[in-house]
Amino acid sequence: MLTLSQYGVTLKRLELDDIEEVRQWRNFQHIQNKMQYKEEISSEMQLIWFNSVNNKLNYYFIIIDEKGKRVGLINSKDVDLKSKNGEGGIFISDRSVWNTVTPAVASIILLNFSICCLQSFDRSLITIIKSNTSAINYNNKLGYSVVYEDDFVVRMELTKESYLHNVKAYSKILDKLYPNDKELMISGSVSVINIEEINDLLI
Repeated sequence: MLTLSQYGVTLKRLELDDIEEVRQWRNFQHIQNKMQYKEEISSEMQLIWFNSVNNKLNYYFIIIDEKGKRVGLINSKDVDLKSKNGEGGIFISDRSVWNTVTPAVASIILLNFSICCLQSFDRSLITIIKSNTSAINYNNKLGYSVVYEDDFVVRMELTKESYLHNVKAYSKILDKLYPNDKELMISGSVSVINIEEINDLLI
């Protein structure tokens, strides 16, 4: 188990008991439309996927908002310890949360953990379908810049320097809104599915 919490939002690492709920979210039409893979996902497919990513190079988290409601999924996947990067992704299943601070806070929590707490991570990559302009703009505000694009997708990169520069304005606002919850809290148990640096934080 690995849990990250800050600014009223909690990220709980994905477990086997969570995957059916996530599968249902992923099959919502408003989520499918934003994804490169748009086919229906079966329970069997979901289990195969979970077994393939439940390891120390993939970190998927259930997003829990400040009311305790589970509202989406965020990830840093395909972590490359040599290149010090991973590929980010997020989707919010609950449309009532789209226009709240929760999606931005979830991203900031994961980036604060990955980029600010871990020495083995200093860059994030994302791939977005080109028609998803809201996601492109959202990530641009966090400091991501376009490094590749074609007719279908946009590839963006976030460096540690760019993130630390861009997050300052958000952090000032959030610190005022959540004065008693402005520090990133990391909890959980040492596990074989964590890199050693994360396990060292949990001892």
